[in-house]
Amino acid sequence: MDNDGWGKRKGAPSRRVKNSMQLTQGFVSPTLKQDFDAFKKRGSKNPSGGSEVDAAHRTSDHRIRKNFIAFRTEIDDHHKKKGQRSSADFKSDVEEFINSTWDKKQQTKAHVEKVEMASKAFISAHSEQRRLTYAEAAKIGNAIKTLANESLKNIGPGESHENRSIGARPDQRFMASPGGKTAINTPISRQQRQFHEKLALNYGLPQSPSLDYRNNPRSSSMPKLPLPVYHSPPPKKSGSSSTTNANGKKGK
Repeated sequence: MDNDGWGKRKGAPSRRVKNSMQLTQGFVSPTLKQDFDAFKKRGSKNPSGGSEVDAAHRTSDHRIRKNFIAFRTEIDDHHKKKGQRSSADFKSDVEEFINSTWDKKQQTKAHVEKVEMASKAFISAHSEQRRLTYAEAAKIGNAIKTLANESLKNIGPGESHENRSIGARPDQRFMASPGGKTAINTPISRQQRQFHEKLALNYGLPQSPSLDYRNNPRSSSMPKLPLPVYHSPPPKKSGSSSTTNANGKKGK
């Protein structure tokens, strides 16, 4: 079955994503903070000239498509009795991948239905030791486009010049370590990084800087950010009156 339909970039982040995306919890450059505030004031629109704000992906849309193709390859191999994963492990892999990049509570009902259909089709085909049908493959193609372009868990504002230079590489987010002396991945970025390390091992994905973190995880988890940095506060808890200032310290 031809993978081209899954591997090609299709569509772009929608107006809904651009209206809804928020600064990540963690370090943010002051320039991005300033540009994003202006972006929101303009109704989530970029200026006709000057600094632009992009919808930036933690896990790149390129990587998302590669993951789906790796899962389909495993299904085809399993059908030939050459697969590397048990049905239980494969089910866990698919669900872990989707959970690391997707939060259905943040998405529309139509988005959720497309992604859940893809997950169920993958798991069913593997457990039944059969190939995907053409109808399933076509619907999964739509789910890939949805997950890559619509996931508010995976997409947030980024400076356009930096985001476009990243290309197919992951755009990890960073925060202060518990001691405040080093930078570490934010919880979502860490969840995604750990999953991709596992995926590279279990599916024999080619090792390349654009797709994985296995060869040198320390360097991949250290940010290259302009100083000073703005420490984006975590979401406010219901009933809490505390705030977080630009130094990351809580106050009333």
